[in-house]
Amino acid sequence: MHYAVPVTVLPANLANNPVIVPVHLAAGTLTDVNIIFPPGCARLVNIQIYHGVTQILPTTPETYYSEDSKEIHAKEYLRFDTGSNLFYVVGWNVGTSYQHRVHVYFDVRAVEELDLPETLMMMTEVLATLTNRIEGYY
Repeated sequence: MHYAVPVTVLPANLANNPVIVPVHLAAGTLTDVNIIFPPGCARLVNIQIYHGVTQILPTTPETYYSEDSKEIHAKEYLRFDTGSNLFYVVGWNVGTSYQHRVHVYFDVRAVEELDLPETLMMMTEVLATLTNRIEGYY
């Protein structure tokens, strides 16, 4: 599942008054996050992403992303269920005169979709069961 979240940071959204955009994701595994800063941000627009009250991006607490005309691609592996599917995108500026819209894209793998390690583990278990049954016949 793919989610697109536009975050409009106004000149009034300073560090003490950030814009906070809640994002409800379906239960699953967060696999990728893309943050696209438009031209003109001049590294004065800052973005952080939280899962509940825990900052997940950037991974170093109390840091933030700030770019200009650049896409930041972050690989992530975070499992969550419906009880913990609330994320927040927090944005603020440092002295801009105009509003800026930063786009944040989330990729979530559904609960029923297996990833490679889970698939390999399941195949190993099936092969072991099959081997035991074949050995039982001889």
